[in-house]
Amino acid sequence: MVLFFDGSNTKETAEAGIYILYPSRISIRLAVTLKGPCTNNRAEYEALLIGFEMLLELGVKRAKVYGDSQLVIYQMNEEFKSISSVSQECCKKARKLSKQFKEITFIHILSEENKVVDQLSQIASAREETPSQNDDFILQEKVLEPLSETDKEGPENILEVYRI
Repeated sequence: MVLFFDGSNTKETAEAGIYILYPSRISIRLAVTLKGPCTNNRAEYEALLIGFEMLLELGVKRAKVYGDSQLVIYQMNEEFKSISSVSQECCKKARKLSKQFKEITFIHILSEENKVVDQLSQIASAREETPSQNDDFILQEKVLEPLSETDKEGPENILEVYRI
């Protein structure tokens, strides 16, 4: 099974796009509006977490995960470490869920290769027209709880990431 994810935020909203592709080429596309305190990195992680939850509900044991967020992919591969408490908490949740898979691979791709989920996240924020009736996707809303005291006050302004 293949999972593509993308998260983004603007001043008004945060959103996530999730695209699951079965070996038979059948797909599930999900656009999620994230409500609550959310940095761009958290939106990326929320997209990954939602994708994980969907895969686990489907009974998937092996997955390839593609994302254009270097931070998320490299943290999941234990190549990067962040000092942001929000990113650390999100990474901890994602690693815990990832342990439920028998085999999982994380692959960084360029934004140009992640167009489907980017479009889904734009749909979730209403920045893009809803696709035609021939384009099936699920539109959801998720309310986010603050992950730390800093998260309650607003986005962290920490950009330092360390390669391990």
